[in-house]
Parts: sequence; C-alpha cells; structure tokens
Amino acid sequence: MKKKLLVSSLTYYSKGHSKEYVDNFYKHLCRDVDMTLFNYGGKAEFQGSEVSVPGDSEGLNYMTAGSGAVYGKIIRRFCFSFRLYRKIYSYIRASSSNTIIFMDYEYISLLFFIFFLPARVNPIVCIHSASTSGSFPYRLYKMLFFFVLRKKKNIKYVVNGKVAYDLLKEVVPEKSISLIQYPSELNCLPLNREDAKHKMQIPGKIIISLIGMIRKDKKYEDAIRAYSNSICNDDNRFLLVVAGAPANVTENEVRGWLDKYNIKNCNLNLSYLSEVELNCLFSASDYLLVPYGVGGSSQSGPLSLCRNYNLPAIAPRGGEIGGYIEREKVGYLFDGFDELTLLLDSICSGSLRDTRVFIAKAKEKYSWGVAKKRYIDIF
Repeated sequence: MKKKLLVSSLTYYSKGHSKEYVDNFYKHLCRDVDMTLFNYGGKAEFQGSEVSVPGDSEGLNYMTAGSGAVYGKIIRRFCFSFRLYRKIYSYIRASSSNTIIFMDYEYISLLFFIFFLPARVNPIVCIHSASTSGSFPYRLYKMLFFFVLRKKKNIKYVVNGKVAYDLLKEVVPEKSISLIQYPSELNCLPLNREDAKHKMQIPGKIIISLIGMIRKDKKYEDAIRAYSNSICNDDNRFLLVVAGAPANVTENEVRGWLDKYNIKNCNLNLSYLSEVELNCLFSASDYLLVPYGVGGSSQSGPLSLCRNYNLPAIAPRGGEIGGYIEREKVGYLFDGFDELTLLLDSICSGSLRDTRVFIAKAKEKYSWGVAKKRYIDIF
C-alpha cells in the first residue's frame, strides 16, 4: 500500500520555480507515494490529486517595485496562506493522512499552522534559505521563524545544499535535517546545441546567458558591466543573452544597463519564460552566468538545470552556489567583478579547462533517482 503524502505549495501557480519543482517531485515519486497537492489559485494543471483554494495567484508573484511593495507582498502571502491552511486543516481532520511536506510558504503563517496540527501529523519543511542576513526586518522575520520552529519536536527539514545544512544545524537538531540537492528538470528534452541556436536565429554564436528573474540583489548590472569590459564584447563570435522577468527593477532600467555599458551583441527577452523557451535557451547556451549568491545559503534553479544541458556555470566564489561549483568542478569562479572580466577574457581565448566530465558526474550524483530514495526514507 502506498504511503499517503500531503504536499503544500502556496506559490505553485505563481511565477517562479515552484510548479517546476512540485511537478518533478510528483513525476518521480508518484509510483511510490499517494500524493495530494494543496495550492492557492488552482487552475487544474497538476497531473495528480489536487485541492485548491480559489483566488488570484498573481498576487503571490515577486513584485517589489515601489515603496513598501515588499511588505505588501508579505501581507498578501500571509493572508492567502491562512486560507490555504484552513483547507488543509479541514482535510487532515477528516482523513487519516499523517505526513505533510511544505514545499514553499510564508514563514509566520506556517508557524501558526504547524503548532495547530494534530499530534499524529508529521510535518516536513523544505528550507530554501537558512540565512538570517539582510535588512533588520527580514533578519527578525527569519530569526523568529527558526526560534519558534525549533520548539516543535517532530518536524523534519529538507535543505538543498551544504551551507544551508551547516546553518540550520545551529538552530535545530541535526538529526532532523536531510540534505537533498535541488534536482531540476524541464518537461522537454534538451535540443542539440547548434539546432537550438538556429531556432533562436543566432547560429554559430558563443552564448553567455543570464537567465531568470531579474532583481537588483542578483547583481545583473555588475555582470553586464564586467562583460562590457571584456574582449567578448568586441568579439562578434560572442552574444550576451539576458532573459527573464524584471522583479524589483523596471524594463527601462535593464535596457539602460545595456546602453550604459555599450553592450554590442545582446539578445534581450524581458518576459516570464515558458518551459519551451527555457529549454531552447539552455540548449543554445554555452555558459550560464550566475552573478549572485555570495555568502548566501539558497540554491539556484537555473544552476541546477545546467546539469541537464552540459552547461558550465560562472559564479562568484563562496556561498551555496559557489561552494557547489567548486566542489563539483562544474564551472568557473571569480572574486569580484573585475576578476569576472578576466575570466570572460579567458573564455574568449579558449584557455579554460573542460568541465564536461565533471558536469556528467554531477548529473548522476544529483539526479532525481538519487533524490527519490532520500525523500522516501524521510516520509
């Protein structure tokens, strides 16, 4: 008989990685686990059993442009979460389900809900970032979350990387933490690289890509400046691709960066990318530029996807992202954006080591086949 598992995903239908990750989770575990997904603003797109709270999931998107917008987002998520958790609570009371995994959530509402769960229910919380750094309100917000959460003794935690694991074990019992690397894949088969370049109408180009939601803290402007100072910018063989929806920046600001730093060859797509578009872009790219993550404890969806496309990553040294690249030798690291310019010069001259063997090893090491066994062990 299959183990019953409830899955809570507040942002499954909003823009971001939630849907991709939950869909992968279901795809690889549905034969072993009887899964029911709870979400907000459902559109009946989930392949398995689904219970949705009616609402507008657009209100959960990462929109922080404007004064106080970030706090408005937190309040919306808090209110939407309570509606979702009321639905889950009613379901649990009427069923025999005793395990629930929280894939994504708003912190404070989750605390309230977990403490009201019946004692027979075993919660599993995915911790996407264990860091408590940032602005004072954010630090207080996260510190309160971890301080209160540790009072509940039967919680299990899943983290995606070693930095998050090391930080989390300082505040919760280490035996309650499982480290399961973020295995990400699209519901599309990768294309041949040259075929993908032709499909994008950029045949023969060496593509360096910045892919994903565009935020100021991701340091895209610094990366664009470093690229402009490299010899890649003057070499017609190279093309910089910037693709993703702006969040706390405007489209005009992003276009302004390209003009300000005189980027000569660029493909710009300032929209939320579909899986088909992502698949084509990852297939066509030669390098993924990940300019963020210094000192951070969160993983990167685009970085995880690199493994499926034999795509080396370029990132700053340190943090969860840099640590993963350094340990697995799946890309190239830099200290500061002046050094990024030198690294890009090395790419242009063809003097960097080949990463393909290491990427293949990482793909096997962090596959869904491996992750599936780890998840089943903790259910």
